[in-house]
Amino acid sequence: MWVDAILFVTSGEGLYLLQFIIEQVSGKDYETLSQERVFKPFGMTNTSQVWKTRFDSSISYGHNDKGEPYELMKWKEASVGGSTSTTLSDFTKFYTALINRKGLTKQSFKQMTWPQVRIKSRQQFGPLSKIDNTDNDNIELGYGVGVGIFKTPYGRAFFKEGHDDGWGHYSISFPDKKIAIVIMTNNDNGESIFKELLAYTIGDTFTPWEWENYIPYDTKN
Repeated sequence: MWVDAILFVTSGEGLYLLQFIIEQVSGKDYETLSQERVFKPFGMTNTSQVWKTRFDSSISYGHNDKGEPYELMKWKEASVGGSTSTTLSDFTKFYTALINRKGLTKQSFKQMTWPQVRIKSRQQFGPLSKIDNTDNDNIELGYGVGVGIFKTPYGRAFFKEGHDDGWGHYSISFPDKKIAIVIMTNNDNGESIFKELLAYTIGDTFTPWEWENYIPYDTKN
């Protein structure tokens, strides 16, 4: 099924290429495929890859660290790299479907959350992303297909994050424990609470927050 290939993602040049391939092979644009294969089947009525005028009445703006709103980009063309507009309720429907393998074969889900590439960089982005170290070797940090993965005492975990000016998102699932969480923020400072929030809500002290650059608010200079 095509839904096996359509992952809810927010970045990655490789996924732009995947979008191009899917559109060329299927003869349909990414928005149409997303609606047919994901959004409508999962009841995500307030989600789209392109901006809908009906969204104008319920906008959430991203803000800088001074609390000033950024201009909202209203995408006219679908882009796998970040054009999705959604709500917390709709995204939770998607994530619930994902971790329950709806629309995915058992083998597809296994491959998606199975180690494909090991991660050795000191941080995910920035200058330290070009420096390798062994900080995360003990959790075997790596990438599956469209998600990050690592090992914990409670089994494997897989995660997906997103970041843009004014926005921060993190979702993580521990399949063996049937525990997951979705975090969405609309402020440049939002990610500074992720480490503490993960530990407090689901006992997640395993997320590699330094690699993610989720520096806690109380340790900043």
